[in-house]
Amino acid sequence: MPTLTQVLAHVFNGMFLDTLDYDIDRSRLINQLLELIPEKKLKESGLDLNPVDILEISPSEPINEIAMKYIDAMPLVLRRLTGASDNAPFSSANLASFLLFDKRFCRDLIELGYRDGQSQSRQIERFFEKESGAEESAP
Repeated sequence: MPTLTQVLAHVFNGMFLDTLDYDIDRSRLINQLLELIPEKKLKESGLDLNPVDILEISPSEPINEIAMKYIDAMPLVLRRLTGASDNAPFSSANLASFLLFDKRFCRDLIELGYRDGQSQSRQIERFFEKESGAEESAP
């Protein structure tokens, strides 16, 4: 039987992360469907539908592993809620990653985002070059 910590971690994952994945999947599906509809038919329908370009960048390190380093900064009541203990700190890190607002944790997340952005800089540049080129060529 799952623990309260595991249930809460699943709830938070479902509310925040799973919905992002769902939105990305739906956008890709709609883009594929739009490719199947002849442009003439789209114009005749009066619907202003255009494909959405997607740039997906995910963290290169697991966020819960970073959170695990800072669980000690959480108030005792939250540490207990997450099930953190000296014997099993990792099991609570997933939930803690949603509840932890320690400045060290936030700093590490910002640094991770910066590094990941830098490592994907060419992909990001191409994405925005394509976007700005599309706008310039539009009537």
